[in-house]
Amino acid sequence: MTDMSFADIVKTAGSLMRGERDDVSSTIYDYIESGGYDKDWSDERVPGYHPSSMFFLCPRQELLKKQIPKITQPRFDLTMLLKFNHGHALHYWFQHRLLGPTGLIIGEWACLRCNDKTSGTMPSKCPCGAGRDCISFVERKIYREPFVGHIDGEIILSSGRALLELKSTNYYLNKIVEPLDYNVYQANIYMWATGIHQTLMVYISKPQSLRMKMFLVKFDQGMLDDALEKVEHSKVIRAMSDKEMRKANPADSIGICASMGCFTASKCAWVNECFRGR
Repeated sequence: MTDMSFADIVKTAGSLMRGERDDVSSTIYDYIESGGYDKDWSDERVPGYHPSSMFFLCPRQELLKKQIPKITQPRFDLTMLLKFNHGHALHYWFQHRLLGPTGLIIGEWACLRCNDKTSGTMPSKCPCGAGRDCISFVERKIYREPFVGHIDGEIILSSGRALLELKSTNYYLNKIVEPLDYNVYQANIYMWATGIHQTLMVYISKPQSLRMKMFLVKFDQGMLDDALEKVEHSKVIRAMSDKEMRKANPADSIGICASMGCFTASKCAWVNECFRGR
């Protein structure tokens, strides 16, 4: 008998052909390897600038990609998809089994039996008689030009209404002493888009039996201005003709790395071209 957790599947997604298998694990592995999982569970992203990606948006890299095409590793490969789906499952559990029944999370709730919808805290049951197992939280979608996305929920604190951001992590909580920069960047865009100027950031540690650490993040206009400026540069690059693109100077576009030694630069295939002559 094979003892295989979801974490085992994630860890072995790149080399699933190794070792002996029983019938159950073989079926799961074959489904993943054949492309079935990727096909069934890869959500097609709505066109637009997504707050979750904005911290890493680099207009200069966008231009260099067009000028000097290179073969690179896809940003969202199968292993990443499995991790994302694992995170989505944890989000669902927190929203429906912990935050909902305790009345902490507020938003829109839909009955899966009759499609009736209600706003506020999670109802104990639907007027049609369905219990909480049939009631699903509807994450609020964000559409404010140029951004598209969705928030994990809203919560009432002593300091007032706040957005709720749930972040599952492989880190031990003692390693997280403050909210991560790219999470704060994302939250600031959501705060601007909703007009709710504080966010409760909840980190959920997978290796520590889902223990939590929370931070209250306040709106920072400077971060929003930075995001909007990057979008304007990005739009110019995306609208360029082939002729304009060939003549464009990458140095005229915003780059997000201060040095070749920063983490983002170390992952960029165009780092040498970006810093050449600087």
